Amino acid sequence: MTRNIDHSRLGRLRQGQGEIANHIIDEFAAGRLSRRDFIRRGTVVGISVPLLSSIVAACSSSSSSSATPGSSSNSPAAAGKPGAVIKAGIVTPTGAINPVTLFDQGGLDMLGQTGEYLCLSGQTLNLTPVLATRWTPNSTADVWTFKIRQGVKFHSGAPLTADDVVYTFQLHTNPKNGSNSLSALPNTVLKPSGVVKVDDYTVAFHLEAPNGNFPQLVSSDNYNAIILPKGYDPAKWESSFIGTGPFKLGSYTPKSGATFTRNESYWATKALPSQTQFTFYDTQSPQILALTGGTIDVVGQFSVSGAQELLTGSYNIIKLKSSAHRQLSMRCDQAPFTRSTGRRSYRRSSRATPTSATTARSRPSSRRRTPASPSARRTSARPSPCSRQPDTPRGSAPSWSLRISKRSPGTPRPSRNSQRPSA
Repeated sequence: MTRNIDHSRLGRLRQGQGEIANHIIDEFAAGRLSRRDFIRRGTVVGISVPLLSSIVAACSSSSSSSATPGSSSNSPAAAGKPGAVIKAGIVTPTGAINPVTLFDQGGLDMLGQTGEYLCLSGQTLNLTPVLATRWTPNSTADVWTFKIRQGVKFHSGAPLTADDVVYTFQLHTNPKNGSNSLSALPNTVLKPSGVVKVDDYTVAFHLEAPNGNFPQLVSSDNYNAIILPKGYDPAKWESSFIGTGPFKLGSYTPKSGATFTRNESYWATKALPSQTQFTFYDTQSPQILALTGGTIDVVGQFSVSGAQELLTGSYNIIKLKSSAHRQLSMRCDQAPFTRSTGRRSYRRSSRATPTSATTARSRPSSRRRTPASPSARRTSARPSPCSRQPDTPRGSAPSWSLRISKRSPGTPRPSRNSQRPSA
């Protein structure tokens, strides 16, 4: 096997390595060690995982006959032709894939493979019709009427009707079901009785109060709100992944991975890939190693710490702006945070987390109160002074937090007195 080696880059990477480590690198660069053996032996002699991934990328194979899966050889994926197999790495879903109750990043990624929403929210928050063709409010904006797209079928072959939409949103608005969507659709906004079928392809949402933003609450910004068939038990969804989307379930193995095949009966333009394959990762390091080594083509999101290799310009990274911030809460009824000096000491020793980014497919972060968003955080700044939460009930343990925010260049630091929390 011949390799196309970036010698200048490889020389920089191997600086500081010992004699044994450099021997293993030489063997891999010469093609006498497979990638698997190189990783195994490299970890034994103490080469870090990020460095291993960078060396693998610097010694990428140039032989089309021996190219690793997902490499840039003469494959359909490289040319963007129909029929490609896309291999993605995502974080392992934390539990069963139940579209009503799940809230984690890996589970939400699975929903998007086969399920669809009434409308799709883009990065600029403009809504695009999907399973609903249009929506209109009444004169007071407390009743919204949605027209449901005709000619759409679930993967089971059953047609999509208003009954399915009514059933789905009654599931999400019933507090007994514990839906994650209740953060966006509490009963102060919409009750189950307020979701009404008008005819076979029309649904009216009777709200508890006027709401001009309601279409956003039933769009893809409400990550759980994929449309389910009437009467379907969401607890069994993991066995079928039933939906109306461009892909159908091939196989799903908890804690391991999933495959999806193109839905040839899809109502809109059919997907180009014939199949997508997902591998689940518990931590980031093996995920990044798989990407740089060509085992997978896509990762959903990553933290720059340990993945600097992805910022070299060799990867297509999609960056999304976010209003998210990081917050650290302290138990002020327990040591060492019972004393203000302990809180200030912790604040001074804290440091912001590394920048995060996303590569390939990613979910836009929400800019309003929607279900728990696992979108990537990108804040890198200094922590601001401790601040006491204003609504702490008298007699209860006060709640303190650290908010990480960015101080503009040239802005003076607050004085020590201004950092002291009120008693």
